Amino acid sequence: MCTTHEPRYRIQGRRRVPRRTYSTLLFGPQVQHMYLCPETANDLGWRARITEELLELLKAGQPLGDLKDFCWGLDYLQAVQEGVIKPEDMLLMFSIDGAQLYESKMSDCWVYIWVIYELGPEKRYKKRYVLPGAVIPGPEKPKNIESFIFPGLYHIAALQREGLMVWD
Repeated sequence: MCTTHEPRYRIQGRRRVPRRTYSTLLFGPQVQHMYLCPETANDLGWRARITEELLELLKAGQPLGDLKDFCWGLDYLQAVQEGVIKPEDMLLMFSIDGAQLYESKMSDCWVYIWVIYELGPEKRYKKRYVLPGAVIPGPEKPKNIESFIFPGLYHIAALQREGLMVWD
C-alpha cells in the first residue's frame, strides 16, 4: 500500500503498472550537451583557469587578495596541490527541496538539482546552468528520500569511476 492507502500498482490488462513514478535526469548527458556550445565549454573551464592563476600567485609568494569564491580557500588549494582535486575533475553541489506548486496546497513535489562549480559565481546559479536531477511527486515528503536520489548518485559514482567523454 502507498501512503495514500491505495495499492502500489493498478492492473492494465495483464500488466501491473505503478500508480506513481518519478523522473531522474542524468547528469552526464546534460553536461555533454553543455560542451557542444563553445561559449559554455569555455565557461566550464573557469575553475581550472582561476585555480592555475591562484597557484601561480601562491608560488610567487604574493597574496591571493580578497576571498571571492571557494577557489580562494586554502583547503581547496591544498587539495589541488595534493592531487585530490585535478584540473579535469568536475566539482558539483547537490541540493534538494520541496516545491509548492499551488498556493493553496502543501508541497506537491520534491526536486533535486546539480550546481556546477566549474562555472564562475556570476553564472553558476543562473537557471540555464543549474541542472535538474530528479522530480519526486508528492503530496507529502518522501519517507525514504535515499531511494529516490540513489539512481542519480549511482550515475555520478559511475562517472567518477569510468569518466565522461566530452568533446571540448
